[in-house]
Amino acid sequence: MRSPRWTSIASSVASWFRSIPRSLWWSVGLWAIVLLICSVVRHELLQSTAFDLAIYDQVAYLMGRGETPFSTVSDMHHMGNHAAYSFFAVGLLYAIFPSIYWLFWVQAIGLAAGAIPAWALAKQAGLNSGQSLAIAWAYLLYPVVFNVNLFDFHPEVMGIAGLLGAIWLGRANRPIALALVLVWVMGCKAVLSITVAAMGAWLLLLDRKRWPGLVALGMGIGWFVVVNQAVIPAFNHGLSHDAIGRYAYLGSSVSEAALNLFLKPQLVLGKLFSGETLIYLLLILGPLLPWFGGGRLRAWAAAAPAIGLNALSTVAEQRDLVHQYSLPILPFLLVAAIDSLARGHWDWLDRLGTLGDRLRSWIASGRAIWVWSLIGFLALAKFGYFGSIYLAELDTWADSRAAIALIQTQERSIPANQRGGILTTADLGPHLSHRTMLRQTIATAPPPNWAEYDWVLLNLKHPGWGSTHEFAQLLDQELRSNPDYKIAFDRGGIVLFQR
Repeated sequence: MRSPRWTSIASSVASWFRSIPRSLWWSVGLWAIVLLICSVVRHELLQSTAFDLAIYDQVAYLMGRGETPFSTVSDMHHMGNHAAYSFFAVGLLYAIFPSIYWLFWVQAIGLAAGAIPAWALAKQAGLNSGQSLAIAWAYLLYPVVFNVNLFDFHPEVMGIAGLLGAIWLGRANRPIALALVLVWVMGCKAVLSITVAAMGAWLLLLDRKRWPGLVALGMGIGWFVVVNQAVIPAFNHGLSHDAIGRYAYLGSSVSEAALNLFLKPQLVLGKLFSGETLIYLLLILGPLLPWFGGGRLRAWAAAAPAIGLNALSTVAEQRDLVHQYSLPILPFLLVAAIDSLARGHWDWLDRLGTLGDRLRSWIASGRAIWVWSLIGFLALAKFGYFGSIYLAELDTWADSRAAIALIQTQERSIPANQRGGILTTADLGPHLSHRTMLRQTIATAPPPNWAEYDWVLLNLKHPGWGSTHEFAQLLDQELRSNPDYKIAFDRGGIVLFQR
């Protein structure tokens, strides 16, 4: 017999989902399809890269086969990379049918689904139906959501809806459900534990949600310590994650870098208060900027650690809207905008008189949110790549596809666990990653061990990320004189060697 408590919970959940307007479901479905089409088209244009699409395709493929999820592209066990245990769920999909397109589906749905908790947060704060639906679209049109979908695959996209949902649960004083959601969120990427801990501090100290705040703070700090001191070193030859190198000026380990933030503030102040950081802040705040003027910006506190990590990194890609690093910041910027709208204290407009009254009315309207979000999307989303850089290699596209097809045809009769190793360029790697050995050509890497590779596929015209024309020519010359290899394909700058 079903417990009355569980029956009540199931009824409440079903009722909550029924309260979601049909227009929002259509919006989420439409945007998921748009995101899916964009990522698939990019992939078919051979613009995906080994870092990181081939990494996750390879480990998901191995998970689906019940093998050790070790990526030879990153030369790292999956759990030693970002300890993203939630990604094992994707391995179940690969067990049904191994296909890289699962990653595109998961990414598109995961990103688009964030609009539902965004809408729920707006309703929870007391916004009307028009404003709440507009907030959902402000999330969907936020440039990072579109742009990160174009940048291969990253497991944190599976956690963005969960993070927004966790905020809703925290504000609703539901610590048990919050804890369950956070288990999933932190399993999408280890670094999200910092954001979870910051969210807990915000809920506890600023939002006055005692138990949800303590749960999130404790889980975030606890997992951060465990994952960095035990999990990642255990799967990474006793070493910290390679990303610590981006903060090498602070220390050689996570604990040393964290300690030096407080002991040597002079190392960080120059980076935090720099023109580059100011531009980055303008980029991430711009798409929601008009709604930060109504007060109640406490949620920014939860975003501060992620912003700080990006500002302090020596990798410039962490300070743009193209890559995935700003994704964990978005939920809290959105909450700050929602709270500001709900409070509606636009005192700075009073000095403008009648014009100020009109602006106040316009800013608080759902139409304004739609218009400004669309402007931000058109200005900062990288849809223009489909007419520019994504077409840069069309001259070798047909020959690249022919060489890939040749490999796949010859391997059809070979058991999956016996497929030969491949060395190829960054953009061709994701099309050949269902094997235990795959590496990309990197000019600064040690000389290849040719015994590892049955196939070497080169693009002499477009050597790809991490390689150079000189390095590609050097490999081509070396392999042509290697008696162990024969040329299986040579056309239009695409050369395939077979051992």
